[in-house]
Amino acid sequence: MTYVSTVKTTNEATNAIRASLKNLKATEQQKSRIVSTLAISLADLISLSAPEMRSLEGCKGLLKDIVKGCVAQDENGKPDNAEVQRLMGSAGDAVKLAMLVFNGDTTGFVAGYVRNDGAEYVDAATYNGMTKDAKGRHSPEVFWNMSKTFPKMKMAGAAVPTPDARTMPTVAEMGKAYKRHFENVPLNSDQTGLEAPKRDNAEGVISTPTEARKTALALIHWLKDGNLLVAEEADKAKKVDGATLKRLTELAQQIDISVEENAKATRVADADEKAA
Repeated sequence: MTYVSTVKTTNEATNAIRASLKNLKATEQQKSRIVSTLAISLADLISLSAPEMRSLEGCKGLLKDIVKGCVAQDENGKPDNAEVQRLMGSAGDAVKLAMLVFNGDTTGFVAGYVRNDGAEYVDAATYNGMTKDAKGRHSPEVFWNMSKTFPKMKMAGAAVPTPDARTMPTVAEMGKAYKRHFENVPLNSDQTGLEAPKRDNAEGVISTPTEARKTALALIHWLKDGNLLVAEEADKAKKVDGATLKRLTELAQQIDISVEENAKATRVADADEKAA
């Protein structure tokens, strides 16, 4: 069947695409706000909890107890485990961000507010002094002093000192900061990022984009054939706690991070090209 356009001109189609992209950008910003708001609330909760709960696992435990009360119940009146796991997986970034905020003195992460149409840091004292209408134009947000994590940054190909300033971190930047501060991943040689992981052997190494596409296509077909359920049943039988699902969840999270990093790099490149 031949496709029949619903509009008459390329301008109409272009304008519709622009409108959709604006909605997409707004959705991304909304997701970021949800993650930040949840992270701040989690930081509040662990600050009011027993000292032994002020860790990643403690924070996860507190959140899981709350999640169990928010999901559907099965026929035995117990929380739907699959729904609990999905929601906990979605909240994974917020849990790590909460730990970064709670330990802000060393990580450089701080809870604050941002005007809904802006990006400047607003502290709690300033926010509390606003009128009700002004407060309504602001939202909770997490800011990051990147110099606390990466002493230097790349500018025009050179490593220069990172400014002592607060900016809103991306999910990818939050992930790198967490690895640096909580997993002790060392800095690279010029202190602008994390040291690249070392592989002991070539097992599972993808060397070219073609190999990556072939591997991704094979995995897509494997999932479409319903093999995940079979693998999960086998994993549980071997008491390895869902190893296949865990690895695939890691893959999904890394894909999100890499796509975001690529989009950010493209935006920077476009900005540099316009400035040239």
